[in-house]
Amino acid sequence: MQKYRQKPLVNKHTHTQTRTHANIQTAWANKNT
Repeated sequence: MQKYRQKPLVNKHTHTQTRTHANIQTAWANKNT
């Protein structure tokens, strides 16, 4: 049951990480332009 409750947190963290990575890529691309 604890594992199931922890899953949303992991998904949320992964989603935030992905969005942050995209922002970093965009910022880096803008810097190079």
